[in-house]
Amino acid sequence: MIVIEYKRKPSIMQMELEDYVYSKRIKRYRMWISSDYNKVRKKYDKIISVRKYTKRLLTTIKNSKTKQTKLDNFVTSLNGLKLSKLRYLTRFRAMDKTTYDDFAYKKISKLEWDTLQTLPKFFGFFNNISEFNDFSYFDEVQERLEADGISFKNMFIHDVIMFELIRRQIGFRDYTGLEKIRGFLAINPFESVLTDPDFFPSAADVSYVMTRIPASDLMNFFHDLVKEAIELKIIYPKIVLGDGQFFRSNCSNNYKDDAAKKAKKYNDPEAGYCRHNGVMKGVGYDPWCFYAFMGFDRILPVHFKMYAGNRNDNPAFRETFNELMQLDLGKWSLVIVDSGAYSKKSLDFCVENKTIPLIRARKNLKTHNTKELKKGFWFNKDYFPPGWSDDDVLSVYAIRPGVEKALSPNNTHYNASRMNTRGMENAIKHRVLYYILDLLRAITAYKVGRPDLICKSRAFTLTREAVLFGLWPKLARESGYQLLDDWDSCGRHNKKRDKRRELG
Repeated sequence: MIVIEYKRKPSIMQMELEDYVYSKRIKRYRMWISSDYNKVRKKYDKIISVRKYTKRLLTTIKNSKTKQTKLDNFVTSLNGLKLSKLRYLTRFRAMDKTTYDDFAYKKISKLEWDTLQTLPKFFGFFNNISEFNDFSYFDEVQERLEADGISFKNMFIHDVIMFELIRRQIGFRDYTGLEKIRGFLAINPFESVLTDPDFFPSAADVSYVMTRIPASDLMNFFHDLVKEAIELKIIYPKIVLGDGQFFRSNCSNNYKDDAAKKAKKYNDPEAGYCRHNGVMKGVGYDPWCFYAFMGFDRILPVHFKMYAGNRNDNPAFRETFNELMQLDLGKWSLVIVDSGAYSKKSLDFCVENKTIPLIRARKNLKTHNTKELKKGFWFNKDYFPPGWSDDDVLSVYAIRPGVEKALSPNNTHYNASRMNTRGMENAIKHRVLYYILDLLRAITAYKVGRPDLICKSRAFTLTREAVLFGLWPKLARESGYQLLDDWDSCGRHNKKRDKRRELG
């Protein structure tokens, strides 16, 4: 039952279907409390009438000198673009704390919810990712592909995707990881995250299914998660950080023969040889990645575009940034990128897209209006936000290493420095599944009321079945039962004690 209470007009009461099927549960909202008022406006906009206020344009504020002064102090402009000052730009609201009734009701037990809230070292179960997120998208994809004649040998894409996410969370590099540990598992600890509890795929099964899923479908699912995170206010589209991260293809760094060397084609013909800052990294792929910055404890991926390892930073940056602008993910006020993407064309491209660029320049540029703000840090002064000092620019640019912090788990935790297949299509799949896992973890952390777990790579790693299986002996002892192992060890201990007494 929904009860919406007012102070100056009659309250609204409405029954729900659950009240007839289950026991009656009363959801009470008091409209004079701002948090309740906002919830009702979002959830029950068809039940209540909400007065829609018209927003005044900033350009209409002309009469009051006081208002105009406040406005001038708050925003600055660059060729018509508006940007908050430093103290406002880098400030983000803390995330709302969800309650059990918001998302967790009938998904997890109240005991598990209370455990998550009271034990900061408890990082939840991997089961929560499947319980709090909708994977029916992959069922629709499978139905469409099978209608086009693509066979999956009676396997579910949904199951294979879940196993792929599990493999990445554990940190296995290739498809054989889960198959190898199968012999060590007395039970299948992933039963409740799969639609088929008896399904435990071989490496060949996973490879067969993954090669038949189009990368575009995985990218669409990734962007749907980004939009959901924005709706939940996990991601706030204001500051975006850009960088690349090379990973190896599953091929040799040498040419196969003289013909391949002449054609400059490796065993993976779509990969390229990467040299970065004098370091020869090998043959592989180097995607341009964009992350939304909401504080160093909340940096999440929003888009990327895959390139061969020998790509040029400048066009790659512009192409990827253009795709990001076309996704309709909100208005990005500032983009922060390292010197690899610096050029006058890139700076102007950002301004044309109504985003102010903060891109570190290269030194000794005679035709650009550059300035060295500190040793080795050059910037183009023509693109400084008006009113910002040199220290302000350096303070904001200090955010840029956050993208390296966000990218580092790909190699350190996920073990994703090398793919186990070849080709551009598989390279996209290799990277997008890691980003999907990052966003699923963030959304799950928000829905279970633990926003501190949003960017923790170790969160939601355990499985509920494996943990509970190990808890049975402890629970039995606490309940007063004596286990055989305990009795046996106790008996041996008593015999040793009696023998020591006999020997005096």
